[in-house]
Amino acid sequence: MMTGRHTIRTAASLWLALAATTAQAATPCLTQPEAEGLVITLLPDMLDAVGQGCAASLPPEATLRAGLQPLVARYRADGPAVLPQTKTAFAKLIGQGVEGVDPDLMRPVITAMIAPMLAKEIKPADCPKVERMVTLIGPLPARNVAGIAVLLFTLGSDAKPGRSPFTICPLPAIPPLPAMPRP
Repeated sequence: MMTGRHTIRTAASLWLALAATTAQAATPCLTQPEAEGLVITLLPDMLDAVGQGCAASLPPEATLRAGLQPLVARYRADGPAVLPQTKTAFAKLIGQGVEGVDPDLMRPVITAMIAPMLAKEIKPADCPKVERMVTLIGPLPARNVAGIAVLLFTLGSDAKPGRSPFTICPLPAIPPLPAMPRP
């Protein structure tokens, strides 16, 4: 059974798999837009890989089987808008500049590394829970899904500091809302 901790671990495994390509000694800090751009760029291929891995474990009408392609196409359409942030995130993770690299060439390289690693993390017994999650996030825009994924990663890495080869840069402090006047 996939628990909240298992979900966070799976999300963290995705990030760790990408970061395994780095030889950088310092822990890079990804901004929220960079991390979210990376998720938006990877999301369609991750969903495809998970859908393929779970196809045998789910009924034909499951979203991961029957409704996945429209969802993937919708999420894929958001990718080009975040390629500058994705490129910056990738450069930080690999520890080298990627200046001059065509951003359209980066997505297939990045996703070819990550999607198969994620699919291997999902066990057949987890597929119904993953199906439920995909069904719940399906109506959300890619940017919202990416924000949730980055938040889950932050929660998971905050719980075990030093385990991740990168961090999410802290957000500036948000001042508290003023108290509501009482009637």
